[in-house]
Amino acid sequence: MRIIALVASALFLLSGAVVFIAEGQESTDPFGAVPQAQRESLREDVAEDILYETGRQWPEMYKLYDNPRNISLDQFIREMNKSIRLLGFTPNAVTYIPPSDDWRIDGCAVFAGNALGKMPIDAVITARRISDDWRLGTVAVSPRDQPNCTAEGQESADLFSTVPQAQRESLREAVAKDITYRTKRQWPEMYKLYDNQENISLDKFVYHMNKHLRLLEFTPYAVTYIPPAEYWRIDGCAVFAGNILGEMPIDAVIIARRVSNDWRLGDVAVSPRREPMCTAEKK
Repeated sequence: MRIIALVASALFLLSGAVVFIAEGQESTDPFGAVPQAQRESLREDVAEDILYETGRQWPEMYKLYDNPRNISLDQFIREMNKSIRLLGFTPNAVTYIPPSDDWRIDGCAVFAGNALGKMPIDAVITARRISDDWRLGTVAVSPRDQPNCTAEGQESADLFSTVPQAQRESLREAVAKDITYRTKRQWPEMYKLYDNQENISLDKFVYHMNKHLRLLEFTPYAVTYIPPAEYWRIDGCAVFAGNILGEMPIDAVIIARRVSNDWRLGDVAVSPRREPMCTAEKK
């Protein structure tokens, strides 16, 4: 079975469809307002910060933490252990705040717990530039008079709720790590998660991945089990670098399989639809 290899090949074979989807649209990169020299580092640090907070990896998150109170790691861990678990955060706007000289990353967050009902709610992360490095706050709820994040008629906004509970968190974390490794082009780390049905070597994998367009981000919108092939299909909106794609969000997919009690994932591959889910309306 070569399902993942065939799906991945669509990234190159269907470039014409990608251009059609993006034609006449402006960039919807939430980080577009950030100066180019600092943009990718902020994007990557925010992705890491979200990964660490959803995984409750407090020592790693502490290294990125904007620590105005100068609290210790132990105090940080105690405070964070009291927080409601973050399930996900999707940035939708990044704005510079001149008076405080920081950046405000607005987005939609999903928290665990009955009080919030696992619905997407407006939230914010604050980022500051300190000694050429980014320092970030925790994801904080940011109520609006007219919420940007809604889920009308949905029982749950947790996209992974279709996955059996015993495997849900491990798949969520594996996908988050895979996306981080893919965007940062950390091929040896990504190789450890790769569904290697062709049994290719690490060197061949690195050679192959270095030919791919750079992935800037991937935001899942659906997780579906495919019974005949016994794999999970993670559909989402991907943004790739390069003039051909114009950095427009396009429909893409990651394939995940359970192998020896571990998750193995394919690369992010373009998955064209007759009616695209990922669009960028003109502003």
